[in-house]
Amino acid sequence: MEQYVFKHEKLVAPADGHSTVGQCDPADHGTDGQVFISLPGNNRTIDERILETTQQLAEFPFNEDTGGGEHNLLGVGFIQSTIGSAARSSSSTAYLNSTVIGRPNLVVLVNVTATALIQSGNSTNGLPSFRSVHYTASPPPGNLTLGQIQTVTATKEIVISAGAIGTPQLLMLSGIGNSTALNHLQVTSTINNPSVGANLSDHLLIPNVFEVDDTGTLDIIFRNATAAAAALTQWSGNKRGIYSNTVASFYGFTRFPSNDSIFESTPDPSAGQNTPHWEIIFSPGTPMPTTGNFLTVVTVPSTPTSRGTVTLRSNNPYELPIVDPQYLTTAFDISAAAESVKGALRFISAPAWSRYVTGNFSQALATATNDSLIEAYVRGIAGSAFHGVGTAAMSPANAKTGVVNANLTLKGVDGVRIVDASVFPFIPSCHTQGSVYLLAERAADLIKAANE
Repeated sequence: MEQYVFKHEKLVAPADGHSTVGQCDPADHGTDGQVFISLPGNNRTIDERILETTQQLAEFPFNEDTGGGEHNLLGVGFIQSTIGSAARSSSSTAYLNSTVIGRPNLVVLVNVTATALIQSGNSTNGLPSFRSVHYTASPPPGNLTLGQIQTVTATKEIVISAGAIGTPQLLMLSGIGNSTALNHLQVTSTINNPSVGANLSDHLLIPNVFEVDDTGTLDIIFRNATAAAAALTQWSGNKRGIYSNTVASFYGFTRFPSNDSIFESTPDPSAGQNTPHWEIIFSPGTPMPTTGNFLTVVTVPSTPTSRGTVTLRSNNPYELPIVDPQYLTTAFDISAAAESVKGALRFISAPAWSRYVTGNFSQALATATNDSLIEAYVRGIAGSAFHGVGTAAMSPANAKTGVVNANLTLKGVDGVRIVDASVFPFIPSCHTQGSVYLLAERAADLIKAANE
């Protein structure tokens, strides 16, 4: 899969054009891909303190490039963002440019909702064959009245890319899923596969907020329309300033010590000694209060073992499915969440933050003196990192569980392939965006090879 890192990436200069020597390793990145990758192009007031902390605390060493493939991924480094020329580089801007949109064999429909895959008979090997998709115009929010159904039919195959929530919903609406649950909702079952919608895994985001003595945080942008407009004017004029960056300039990855007591009862779920158990991200500000200045130290357990579900609420395609992430339902996840919070506290206790951090914004965190209280604090404040995966998981061809084969084709069906984060059987120990780009590039090669 490493080849697809280089295939999709295009490492470019940061917005301010500064030298990035020592801030990333160009050898670990592509330079001819479609998606722009760059380092921060606008300094934050906390940046030097973060770098000083990497010198002061051995637990958080500086890492020149945390995306370094076979290298050690642990440590704190400059965040690498999908930004080019101070603007977001997305799958749309990267892959659906004006040249691609202008191709005669491509039609892009917007503001429509796919409602079901339609079986068109059986293939020569006896599998149910799906080649058509029903869709309607997307309704206004709150309108559940089904619109006029349109049909589009593929000559070769259908490729689903609706994500970890939308893909299992579409499959289940098409009769592919747990037959008992589908019959209960008056959906005719075509393929009984209880793995559809199961195995949901997501990263939990824990925003640990601290009061700071610093008038240069981003808080004024969050709460003052005049300041936000001025920053936007600067960005529009010269592509510089606050809006040329994400909110964070640094992130880091770390893990439990190998002799931690958690491993006496729980196997290590990580990929190895050089992969993290939790992530830390630093943002100078928070959108929550209306006064004061703040530092948000976000922590994200990277290797969750809890598994949730996506199920249909009804047989109406406009009605959102039931998403039950089942966060913090294993001992490891509870321990990792608590350790990440304690790690954030250790980080800001370094000398570099002396007299800068003046207190905890959350009274629950200020009084969390043991793991049980930290767990209660986490349950009260944490939310999704929007990294959901696994609800149409890949598995070996002869496995009794799973939804897609190694070539991303839908098990037990002819004519359908899935290309999105739902196929990951385990959640990557990183931000999932890059992993999805790798998957998509791999899928493109698989599809081309299958149709040569």
